[in-house]
Amino acid sequence: MAHNGYARNTNPYTGNLGIVSLQHVTSCGTATAHSLPCMFSSLPQQQYSREQANAQDNILDILGYAGVDITWYENDGGDKAIARNVTKHEIANDNRSPFCDGTTCYDEILVQRLSQQLKQQVQTEGEMSNQLIVLHTIGSHGPTYWRRYPAEQEAFSPACRRSDLQHCTDEEIVNVYDNTLVYTDYLLSLIITQLRDYSEHYNVAMLYISDHGESLGEKGVYLHGTPYAFAPKEQTHIPWFMWLPEQYLEATQLDYSCLQNRAKKDAFSHDNLFHSLLAMFNVKTHLKNEKLDIFSQCRIE
Repeated sequence: MAHNGYARNTNPYTGNLGIVSLQHVTSCGTATAHSLPCMFSSLPQQQYSREQANAQDNILDILGYAGVDITWYENDGGDKAIARNVTKHEIANDNRSPFCDGTTCYDEILVQRLSQQLKQQVQTEGEMSNQLIVLHTIGSHGPTYWRRYPAEQEAFSPACRRSDLQHCTDEEIVNVYDNTLVYTDYLLSLIITQLRDYSEHYNVAMLYISDHGESLGEKGVYLHGTPYAFAPKEQTHIPWFMWLPEQYLEATQLDYSCLQNRAKKDAFSHDNLFHSLLAMFNVKTHLKNEKLDIFSQCRIE
């Protein structure tokens, strides 16, 4: 990610949108099946077990108890039981949508669904509720990286257009992966544009966080899912972006400069997500750990 110092401009669409990018973030695991339930649970990475997490309320459950409307849109093969108690929409992989080919869908379809939901709420109900909308993207999931973005969105070439990566050059693999990042950045800019349209009447914000990283051949390792104890940093170092417009910062008494400074210097992990989401919705609970709330040190007294 260019926001984190990568030499290529993989963030051309959000580069000037005031993104706060946490530079030093580590994941709970190296695969979706482990990381996704872990990052939404209150359990820290070192104490996490799937069985214990499934027996407890996750952050979506707790926000729901607090009166927050939760919607989950799924485009990556499953929510891993996280969204079992909230409104969930599975994206149908059929070719009736210009974003789908019958097997997979570009993540742009999630942006379309977001737009439809927000417009419908305003038109039918007159206003929007206090809510969290989760867009679970397929993102940069390999090995079929070229299927994650439309051909016309290809920024770097030549790009590897096959799943047996061993038959592609290092340059082709890096190019095709970087193309997925540029497309993701494009989607984030579309989401921000949509949310801005509602910012005059609502306090809106956006978080983007990955569940794991990806190896592109460094030290002979590809894809992800390496056991955590042996996993290279490429599979555990992840992006976490926040878009917090002026209206949101004022309403929540947050110091933008403080957040930017913390984002550059401090280390974070998936452990911070649970407690930071509680803070964003101002939910009081004994489960909240102030030290793990990334906003706690940046409140304006």
